[in-house]
Amino acid sequence: MALAWSGRTEAGAERELLRFLPQEVRRVLEGALAHVPPPWEEIRLRAGRPLALVVRDETLFLDEAGRPAPAGRARPVGAEEVRRSLELITGHSLYAWQEELRQGFVTLPGGHRAGLAGRLDSEGGHVRTVREVSSLNLRVARERVGVARPLLPWLLERGRPLSALLLGPPGSGKTTLLRDLSRAAGDGEAAGGGGRPLRTVLVDERFEIAALAGGEPTLDVGAATDVIEGGPKAEAFAVALRALNPELLVCDELGRPEDAAALGEAARSGVAVWSSAHAASWEEARRRRLLAPLLEERFFRRVAELERRGGRFGLRAVRDGDGRPLDARWIELETGSPPERRGGPP
Repeated sequence: MALAWSGRTEAGAERELLRFLPQEVRRVLEGALAHVPPPWEEIRLRAGRPLALVVRDETLFLDEAGRPAPAGRARPVGAEEVRRSLELITGHSLYAWQEELRQGFVTLPGGHRAGLAGRLDSEGGHVRTVREVSSLNLRVARERVGVARPLLPWLLERGRPLSALLLGPPGSGKTTLLRDLSRAAGDGEAAGGGGRPLRTVLVDERFEIAALAGGEPTLDVGAATDVIEGGPKAEAFAVALRALNPELLVCDELGRPEDAAALGEAARSGVAVWSSAHAASWEEARRRRLLAPLLEERFFRRVAELERRGGRFGLRAVRDGDGRPLDARWIELETGSPPERRGGPP
């Protein structure tokens, strides 16, 4: 089964990011499109260090023509170019982006993300913002329609969704997979073929799953999916339960105690939740203070472990609510292998 790219050309996502870079850097990266074929994963700008791309988990330094080169012959990025890039990313209004800068990243149109590094300005033990930004990491968002199909059969029981948690380290494809799971639920995909659309609410706190523009998702998250962007998850969940009558809530990374409390409230309301968290395995997740109570109470009926192998993204294992493996065969999600290749749940 081939994956569709939902209207984007192969280099479309990369070109979307070039407009947030100064002309001189953009020229080098335009050349790199010919020498380093997409898909790219990251564009890295570090003041005083070589301009770099991350492609299939490998860092490549670029020369003036955009060709891979050793660090000593690569094109360095100037501190002024980092500063001008940040101005383009924030629309020349750093003040308007203080909350995002405090978190260390800015979400860009199309669901792309610009991560920041530099000198932290803190007060009372809490970070206020990032000052004197020294490097930028532009992560390319990917929309892969169909990538969730190998996992979907495990998350449905008689056509109803089971609460599920996606585990994986940063860069393991959790956001891409969540986006396609939302699409599959909202479009009515079920094990073995079509099914009824699920009333789905996507809580997109970081603006990167649906990437709304003028109220319309720019990325495919499902025909029967309502989107709530920004704001704390706990408040967004309350709005969804009170006003939108969902059968399924989909949300990005769990990171705060109130997120876990909101999930419990959803469970008491009979609504399934599909979410994600940073952890390399079930065992590691059980040691995390935020996740341990949810796992011990068997809130999640399914836990999927994601893994990256040599630049390939895949599903390492699917577990039940007690942590028992239901399937431990690794499958490369980039290729979107059909569910029957995994055997599928009974």
